[in-house]
Amino acid sequence: MEPNPYLPPTAAPAPADAGLSSDEQLRRQCIKRESTLKSLGGLQIIGGVFLIVGILSALSRGPGQGPDNPVMAGTAVILPLALLSLVNGVGLYKLMPWARIVGTVLSCLGLLGFPIGTLINALILGAYWSKPSDLIFSADYKRIVAATPHVKMKTSKVMIVMLVIFGVVVLALAGLFIVGSLIR
Repeated sequence: MEPNPYLPPTAAPAPADAGLSSDEQLRRQCIKRESTLKSLGGLQIIGGVFLIVGILSALSRGPGQGPDNPVMAGTAVILPLALLSLVNGVGLYKLMPWARIVGTVLSCLGLLGFPIGTLINALILGAYWSKPSDLIFSADYKRIVAATPHVKMKTSKVMIVMLVIFGVVVLALAGLFIVGSLIR
């Protein structure tokens, strides 16, 4: 009698991460959260740059330079936040533990932007203070990253295409804004 080809195998399948070191297994488990935190850092850098460009634009068009100038007062408030956002973005991208504290302060300020800002910043706070993030911001994880440089997050091709389209749209809108301001 021939064996039934439709029977399941009798041997237990080997786990997908069999043969990997414990450091590599841990890094593969945490790579998505690590990418999320680095992406938040990148977004903070972009936000800080946009704030600084906005400040420079407002200063170049503002009425007068006296102490009563509302543009100067706004600059005095927004410029430190922009610089803090830039510095924190770099710290988050490098997974520095202090960046989580500074990011928490900035996100708590963002909670005031009800309702969308509250939702977004609550999610960001959850990303900063979840259990995987505790490990990612630890000194031991820096050793794991150094030991496993070959472990990378794989970005889907669909996401890359969407990011390119988004970038083209943003550049087109920026170009229209610049051309529109030059025509006036």
